[in-house]
Amino acid sequence: MGAVAPGGTVAACKWVSVVLGERATVSGAILLNCYSCGKTIAVLNAAAITEMRTAAMSALAMSFLARPESRSVGFVGVGAQAAAHLLHIQSALPGLTEIVCVGRSTDSARRFAEFATKSGVRARPADGPEEAIGCDIIVSTVPHDTSKPPFLDADLVRPGATVCAVDLGRPWIGSTMDRFDAVYTDDLSQAATPENAVKMRYQGPYLGDLSDLASGHLPGRTGNERILFQFPGFALGDAILSDLVFRNARAHKIGQRVRF
Repeated sequence: MGAVAPGGTVAACKWVSVVLGERATVSGAILLNCYSCGKTIAVLNAAAITEMRTAAMSALAMSFLARPESRSVGFVGVGAQAAAHLLHIQSALPGLTEIVCVGRSTDSARRFAEFATKSGVRARPADGPEEAIGCDIIVSTVPHDTSKPPFLDADLVRPGATVCAVDLGRPWIGSTMDRFDAVYTDDLSQAATPENAVKMRYQGPYLGDLSDLASGHLPGRTGNERILFQFPGFALGDAILSDLVFRNARAHKIGQRVRF
């Protein structure tokens, strides 16, 4: 993923490696370059930045797309992205009171529930994904595994509920995706590129993106719709956040200087 920050101050490129299997891992680095001279000015660990950027974008989307009176969130997948999304969505919707979660194992779901409880909500492991899908907001962060077929059924999403498909929608059953009344993404132009579109379960069209919502061009939720927010990742968000991290690190003399 690559992007140039507004004003042409920095350019960023994120290199990501994905290892599939039972212990799926995602790791990467962000190269931050001076836009005017092209020199690399920083190399940053992509994990924390990606977690923050992704969860912040989702929380922004939920502030427009979720019902204001939403009280419950169902998490399908309980890894690092789920933890980041819990904290950010809580900041956008402080009225949340209940967390239901399901992971690869009962132990991982239990640990996530314990983590969620510390944030001041009731939390418990779900009996299965169907129970999580029955919540007001559903956040799916299932690691990609080509050996397992899609298992999340959009037929079970209640009217008025909002799905945040952090995992590109891959665990959702394709034949049920037309149950959603409205689908939004982070950036329309980026989601429409062939390399991004082919990765995502829902292939479009999209009603709008975050800029449409934040600018007021589109109102977001207007009634009892079933809404899906599915997105490939906003490269510009990585660039801006990386620049902010770099500037703060330099101001506080954090990090290690390396000569190229």
